[in-house]
Amino acid sequence: EFGKIEENKDPALFEKNLLSIKPNDLVTICYTSGTTGIPKGAMLTHQNFQAMLDNCVKIFSKYLKPEAETDLLYLPFSHIIGRAEAFATHVFGWKGCFAENLEALPQALVEIRPTVLFSVPRIFEKSWRKISDRIEHSTKLQKKIFYSALESGKKYLHNQASLTEKMNYLFCKRVFFQKIIKNFGGNLKVVLCGGAPLSAEIANVFQVLGLTILEGYGLTETCGPVTLNSLEKNKIGTVGKPLHDVSLKTTQDGEILVQSKSVFNGYYKMPTETTETLKEGWFYTGDIGFIDNDGFLHVTDRKKDIIVTSGGKNIAPQKIENLLKAKTFICHFIVHGDNRNYLTALVTLNRDIITKYAIDNKILFSDYTELIKNPKIHTAIQKEVDEVNAVLASFERIKKFTLLPRDFSIANGELTPSLKIKRRAIEKRYKAELDRMYETLDSTIK
Repeated sequence: EFGKIEENKDPALFEKNLLSIKPNDLVTICYTSGTTGIPKGAMLTHQNFQAMLDNCVKIFSKYLKPEAETDLLYLPFSHIIGRAEAFATHVFGWKGCFAENLEALPQALVEIRPTVLFSVPRIFEKSWRKISDRIEHSTKLQKKIFYSALESGKKYLHNQASLTEKMNYLFCKRVFFQKIIKNFGGNLKVVLCGGAPLSAEIANVFQVLGLTILEGYGLTETCGPVTLNSLEKNKIGTVGKPLHDVSLKTTQDGEILVQSKSVFNGYYKMPTETTETLKEGWFYTGDIGFIDNDGFLHVTDRKKDIIVTSGGKNIAPQKIENLLKAKTFICHFIVHGDNRNYLTALVTLNRDIITKYAIDNKILFSDYTELIKNPKIHTAIQKEVDEVNAVLASFERIKKFTLLPRDFSIANGELTPSLKIKRRAIEKRYKAELDRMYETLDSTIK
């Protein structure tokens, strides 16, 4: 009603407003996720978004056709990926479909059969756990065929497979793996993943199954992606190469710096933080990483998350956490050890999988809290931790861990809307549990 009144006063108001817009005008204030502190409002302009979208057009227009693609949106629009995805729908001419919520995503994928999907790693981590759990509870023959085909597939994709391995993989891909991919609609051309690091092991598995996941890197302050892998140039374990107008470099301590027209104008009502972040034409991301000899960016951790032990060792927790997140029983694995003499972890489990494991192994329990206290469950998790410890340097190994009775959640302030962990909030909430792991020094800990 107010709109009608204004329109009657000045019928040309909308058009005048539209024509008055300049590239450097503010279009939105998008808040950072707050994983390392208080969320900050990034002031983003029309030019910022246009630059980011122009960069994406240069990569994807060759294999995404206007009006021929369907995008399934499920990420929150408070998050920069969701915001960028919504704008991309108009730029590329896709049909945009919306999942009602995160829980409805699996059903929506089957119903909509999208060709484009923007996602976060958590979706693929959960999917792989469901697949591996189903395989673990299949017959010995089925299990042997599946894992043999996976190994053959990895060799095939690296042109290292023998003729027998090639035939084995291609047969299983057609007969078995396609059924798995149909759970994602079976029609995906482009799957973009960002917001947090994706385990290289999980990315490799999905590529073998027939779903290529393209990782990218960007921040709220850059309107989303500044680097992306593409279908032609995809290097698993990296976040891709810089986009068209993006320049990257790293400081002496490894911090990633970005220069692009997509970089924001500053933080809303936070001049000090803006000055600390935007220096001499470069945006200081707060992320640590390096550019390899092929020009692909590797992001190792957040600068604020780097653990410095009491012995002076610098440790990137995400590297360890990503290795553990690929394990069957583990849901979240939070490494701790800043100013401590060894590393510990807070662990949440895949409840359905560990409960089924307990039933199959005749482990008695009355409720879930009692179950995770059972020594047999602790032994099962210790085995997975030991497998990862075996490939880590001695100072990176996890000496102790605590199993938590519930998973982390958005509602409890432990996860962001894009399912990234809020490390500081978790450490504060479970301070007593963390301190307890350092009260007595085991004789095995050096």
